[in-house]
Amino acid sequence: KEESALINTEREQMKKQLDRNKTELEEMQQSAQAHSSEIQAFLDEKAKNTRDKKKLQKALLAYRNDTDTQLKQIHNEKEELEKNVTLYREKVEVLMGEREKSDSEKEDLQKSALAQNERVESLLKEKE
Repeated sequence: KEESALINTEREQMKKQLDRNKTELEEMQQSAQAHSSEIQAFLDEKAKNTRDKKKLQKALLAYRNDTDTQLKQIHNEKEELEKNVTLYREKVEVLMGEREKSDSEKEDLQKSALAQNERVESLLKEKE
């Protein structure tokens, strides 16, 4: 009987230990499941961030290309404006030269007219 009681006691202790082990195992499984969910959420967020990063990189590249294109266009327009300014300056210089020439010719004509007037007056005085 004592042996049987000892075996029963041992059996009960083993059942209790088994129940504790089952409970501990369930808790560990739940904890592992929670960790797995957290890890999956982290991985999903990381994948989303990677996609977002790629989208941002594409957008940045497109922006840089647009900016480069605009800078080239501005540079070309600037060169065109500089050419036009140079051409206008040359035209102004030519016109100023012609004006100076015209002014010089006017002065020569005025001097010639004065000289002729003086001769005419001189001739008129001689005739008188």
